[in-house]
Amino acid sequence: KSDNMKTAIQIIKHLGQNTKCVIRARFGEVSAMTAETSKNSPFTIRANFPWTIQIKREVNSKGKEYLGAYLYNDGSSFKNWSCDVKGSKISLYHHKNGFSAKLEEEGGEDQIDAYNEKDRSWGMSEMMLWSDLINPEKGFIKDDEIFVEARFEV
Repeated sequence: KSDNMKTAIQIIKHLGQNTKCVIRARFGEVSAMTAETSKNSPFTIRANFPWTIQIKREVNSKGKEYLGAYLYNDGSSFKNWSCDVKGSKISLYHHKNGFSAKLEEEGGEDQIDAYNEKDRSWGMSEMMLWSDLINPEKGFIKDDEIFVEARFEV
């Protein structure tokens, strides 16, 4: 086989492999966030796509405020792009227990979410009550900062 053919086969094999990804982000000045505002972590490249974690101060239809957390893909520099993600998990870490206790939302190990130009994010709008999040006694906020982690497979 020619060198070009060997290279093409290696690329095709690589493209067919799933990539396990982890993104961790620290968000500061959380208590100053107002209703329906959001913050994004810096974009990071995983599996050749730009990803970020977004947090929002959400208000539901009953007027209750929650922390919303989302995994966001910005493939806007590509045309007609798409990727499949499975096993998505977003975690909020607990400071008092040395990050051992987590509040998590899982997409399910076998659930596949399609990301594309029209559908760029996955997550939850009611991860935890906002009042619990900003209450230092609950242990999720320290020095007005929270830590969020997203795990997923592309």
